[in-house]
Amino acid sequence: MLFRSGRLNLTKLAGVGFAGVTLLVLASSVAAFGGAQTRQWGGAVAEGYGNVGPIGLTLMTEYVLPFEMASVLLLVGIVGAVVVAKRRL
Repeated sequence: MLFRSGRLNLTKLAGVGFAGVTLLVLASSVAAFGGAQTRQWGGAVAEGYGNVGPIGLTLMTEYVLPFEMASVLLLVGIVGAVVVAKRRL
């Protein structure tokens, strides 16, 4: 609610105003640029360019141990953050 005990909560009102201005700027940008546009660049593209297959093959063959160690480290960090956050609640 914007009203608390008969007084206007200015923080919430400022948030609503900021959200409105942000939406207005976003809508005007989309209208001005016509939404998503495709760009046409000249020149030929090499075969397989932009394909993630070689990256996945390299990660799962040559770098599988460092890749798995990084994933375990990230998992431990996520679990630790959840435990710390639960203590504060």
